[in-house]
Amino acid sequence: MPANRLAAGEKQKLELLKQLYLGRRFLILDEPTSVLTPAEADELLGMVRDLTRAGHLRTQPGEPSADIVPQLAPVSGEVLIDKPGKGAFYATSLDETLAELGLRQLVVAGVTTEVCVQTTMREANDRGYECVLASDATESYFPRFKTATLDMITAQGAIVGWTATTDSILGGISD
Repeated sequence: MPANRLAAGEKQKLELLKQLYLGRRFLILDEPTSVLTPAEADELLGMVRDLTRAGHLRTQPGEPSADIVPQLAPVSGEVLIDKPGKGAFYATSLDETLAELGLRQLVVAGVTTEVCVQTTMREANDRGYECVLASDATESYFPRFKTATLDMITAQGAIVGWTATTDSILGGISD
């Protein structure tokens, strides 16, 4: 079958195998699952895990540069979800975890505002969550992108969610 007729997941697996066959010692998998279905993502990441365990690949997770900074490390009992795509719901157990905890209201923060943060808020909104974005706990490389994203989130009566400062959010939680 010609490569141009393969599904996205099959193309990515083929490319990974080709690079391994050619003896490449360094591969960058930048969001390798962002265009895949959850099943394709599981299959591709499983293949990478198997190749790593067999010693054919060395991956960066677990390297010091990939660690969570100590000041933000999860405390005992906190849930840690490894996000393989731009949105936190894609190919993760976040929705199930939130359902188990009975949570329907989310405070969102992170980078970048216009990509990962906005995608996560839109995914959450599509699943029925109420979201508020901590406007002073998100950032972009480009200030105008952050401003535009905050405007989009709150447009049309908060179509995606609301924004507030962390002080306001914390004040509302303590009330």
